[in-house]
Amino acid sequence: MAAISFPLMRLRSEDVPRPDRLSFVHDFVARHVGGMEFRPADSDHVMIDLEAMLLPGALTVGRGIYTPMHGARTPYLLQDGRDHYLLTYHTEDHEISIDGKAPIKVAAGDAIVTSEAIASQFWLGKQTSVEVVSLDRRLLAALVPRIELEASYVISRACIPAALCLLHTSPTAKSASLAQSG
Repeated sequence: MAAISFPLMRLRSEDVPRPDRLSFVHDFVARHVGGMEFRPADSDHVMIDLEAMLLPGALTVGRGIYTPMHGARTPYLLQDGRDHYLLTYHTEDHEISIDGKAPIKVAAGDAIVTSEAIASQFWLGKQTSVEVVSLDRRLLAALVPRIELEASYVISRACIPAALCLLHTSPTAKSASLAQSG
């Protein structure tokens, strides 16, 4: 079997002049992962290292390292029409707020599935690493018919192996099992 190579795009804040860093980060994330804006806790010490790989089928896989910051998918940014889901995993505890609701705490290692069609915010109090997969809403809804009942889901790190195992079952069992867990 021949290996297929996909381009990996990378942005490191250290490679961009200080005054332009956040605008480059916003552009990179908006084009390649999920349109968000960022506000660092300390604008004099911003360290962001991002990678993204665009795959066929509207799938993006990325990872990054951030210094403490606030991020938001604002009502203004929702005008870009994105409606995929982001599956994220952070190495540090943090908080998220979806659609203006009270923030919830997310433990390090838990996974979050969030709709890009809904305004959201997050707060990272410590430097953290993040893994992210952008999932096409239509493809995900075909596998998990009830996914659109909520704008976000938190999957405990204890449940992640079981959830991944479900992806290897038959499509019918997969849809039923995941829909019941959502």
